[in-house]
Amino acid sequence: MSAAILAVLTPGTMNYAATSRGGVPELTRAEMAGILSGLSAAAMNFALAKYCDDGVAFRLMQFHCIQVASGYAVKHGWKASRGRPCIVSMGCLAVIESINPRLCFACHSPGMAGGDKVCSCHKPRKDIKHVDRARYVDISIRQWQLVWSDRYEYLFDYCRMLDSQVGDMLRKNNIK
Repeated sequence: MSAAILAVLTPGTMNYAATSRGGVPELTRAEMAGILSGLSAAAMNFALAKYCDDGVAFRLMQFHCIQVASGYAVKHGWKASRGRPCIVSMGCLAVIESINPRLCFACHSPGMAGGDKVCSCHKPRKDIKHVDRARYVDISIRQWQLVWSDRYEYLFDYCRMLDSQVGDMLRKNNIK
């Protein structure tokens, strides 16, 4: 997936390296919007958050994934001893983990960390493990392993599906 192609959609991230003879970008925002038209709002926000470092789209994706998590909880009868905050946290975590490995997990900041993968909290980003997920959701590691990790996979798979939709749309329009 070309982040340069998606970057055309986000203000301030124009890819000036991809220019035509006249020094004008090859694809305008309008052309990119046309290429990605047909995507759901969630898939568009996912693309903007993951490939264009768009913080607003990231927060919109978190709200959307919280709604998806709540829907799964109702549909499948998930019971949580801590109630809704556990399910809300899982929705946020699925977005944090799937959108961009440069997001800071150490301080739970939705802000973007730089290319060196160090956030303003000065902690380097590391791979998220089951114990980290359980801590983020505020449940025991045992509860996470017995009950919640499978439920979390529903949400993480949902985010992967959105990413796949973006990739399919770009391939459909012959964008590499």
